[in-house]
Amino acid sequence: MRKARRFASRGVQVRRGDYATPQTLAPALSGVKRLLLVSGTELGKRVEQHRAVIEAAKEAGVELIGSNLEKQLVATTPLGRLGQPVDVARIAVFLASDEAGWLTGAWIPASSGLQ
Repeated sequence: MRKARRFASRGVQVRRGDYATPQTLAPALSGVKRLLLVSGTELGKRVEQHRAVIEAAKEAGVELIGSNLEKQLVATTPLGRLGQPVDVARIAVFLASDEAGWLTGAWIPASSGLQ
């Protein structure tokens, strides 16, 4: 909480809610309109924790829930961005063209370099 208090000077209200104690979440989110959900650090519990926050946010009437997940995913991609529909469309156009006529039974990962 001490580190988070520095945001108060920017007009951000800091409240305590604990992933491990779901009953603290709805009161902490009371009156909140926008929420940034930061992933917990306990592997194997993140989905359960995220669901608890999302349910508490719904209960509290939160209008917008954001996440740092996209930023984390982008940081792991060699291209430094998430794929877009046009990226897959270009592959489909290539596969439908005469230039791809020599491909048979190939597996083409459209993953921006992620393994």
